[in-house]
Amino acid sequence: MIKIPDRLFKIIDNLKTLGSAESQDKLKQALAEQELKNIGIRFDTETDPSGASWEPRKDNKDHKLLDLTGKLKGSFNIKKGEQYSIVNSSGYAGFHQSGTSKMPARKFFDEDKSSSPEENKEIVFKHLRDWISK
Repeated sequence: MIKIPDRLFKIIDNLKTLGSAESQDKLKQALAEQELKNIGIRFDTETDPSGASWEPRKDNKDHKLLDLTGKLKGSFNIKKGEQYSIVNSSGYAGFHQSGTSKMPARKFFDEDKSSSPEENKEIVFKHLRDWISK
C-alpha cells in the first residue's frame, strides 16, 4: 500500500477553496492593485498603456507632464463594489485620457483591457502558489 503524504491532502484541501468568494475577492483586489500601480508607472514614465510616449508639452515648463501638483496622479483609487474598479476623483482625468480639440490625449488607462496578460498571469500564479502552500 502506498501512503499519500499528508502535504498532498493539505494541497487538495486548499485547492477546494479556490472557488470561494473570499479567494476570488483577494484575486480581484490584487488585479485592481496592479492596474493602479500601472497607472502610477504611466505617469512616472509619461507613456500610454502600449508604451508609446505621451505627446510632449508645447511649453518649456520643467515638471513632468500631468504632474504639476501630483493631484491628478494621486486621485486614482480602488473602489470595491460587486467588482473592483479604478475610480478617479479629480473631475478632469477624462479630458487628459481622451484629449480635447486643444489638448492631445495622454492615456494612462487602457479602456479595452487592463494590465498585460503576463502581469495578470503572474498575479494569478502567485495566488495559486499561496493557496497551495497554506
